[in-house]
Amino acid sequence: MLRLLFLGSSDFAVPILESIAASPDIGVSAVVTRPDSRAGRGRTKSSTPIAHAAHSLGIPLMQPEKLVREDFEGLEADMMLTAAYGQWLPTWLLERTALGVVNIHPSLLPDFRGAAPVARTILAGRELTGVSFMLTDSGWDTGPVIHSVHTGVLPGETAGELSSRLSRLAAETAPEVLSSYARGDLEPVPQTGTGTYAEKISRKDAELDWSKTADELVLAVRAFNPTPGAWCVFNGKVLKVFRALATVGSGPPGTFLAVGKERLTVSAGQGMLDLQEVQHESGRRMDAVTFLRGLRVEPARR
Repeated sequence: MLRLLFLGSSDFAVPILESIAASPDIGVSAVVTRPDSRAGRGRTKSSTPIAHAAHSLGIPLMQPEKLVREDFEGLEADMMLTAAYGQWLPTWLLERTALGVVNIHPSLLPDFRGAAPVARTILAGRELTGVSFMLTDSGWDTGPVIHSVHTGVLPGETAGELSSRLSRLAAETAPEVLSSYARGDLEPVPQTGTGTYAEKISRKDAELDWSKTADELVLAVRAFNPTPGAWCVFNGKVLKVFRALATVGSGPPGTFLAVGKERLTVSAGQGMLDLQEVQHESGRRMDAVTFLRGLRVEPARR
């Protein structure tokens, strides 16, 4: 049986852990995730999704503030697997197991290495993506690739939806890929070409630039859904946009040209953006029709 140490934190990693834990050929020695954190107005303490999953599966859990060599002594493992762990791994940890550290990355490497591959894939308008199983080295997602799984980006798919689908795809594939690699049936292949780097998404990145075309703005809305949420300023307050369509029309960029009971439309550099799902500052997400009830906005207002 392949003995494995799993490192992960976010929702993306949960189906992968569940799939591996259910495999009769793989035994998970322990799960490593980030420490509990405090968030929200009440500063409530919360655990990572992977911590909850480990508890449900009955797998020993580690939540170190810092990765320290002594904490890993006595843990028996042939391989380590990382999926959305979110921390840099020191050299001693990379070299700890005979089969190294396999990382599951939601892009087709070498494209979109880095922190935000799914959002950057959608933002770039790519129609093809996938999941890469790679050996972790000292660089940012630069190690040799063991196996890749390809899939198309669906029309209208958001970053959250695509990430969930890639997670399930990785979960379906992971047990066989890891077992095949452990048996020596898969040979790591060095990455070639310069590729692209997927920088972390900031709130500023998610601000809608009305000088861009409506098609580009739709990509931005999809790429930043659910987080941080594409946004603009409407009636002096932040308005997040979670769903939108590109429509025909023209006018000064950033101008509300058609506001009625059914539509909330804004002119872009080329074409118009028909807002479908929005969230006003301190409010909840809702469709445009609900949002427009009782809202009075003069046409041609920026």
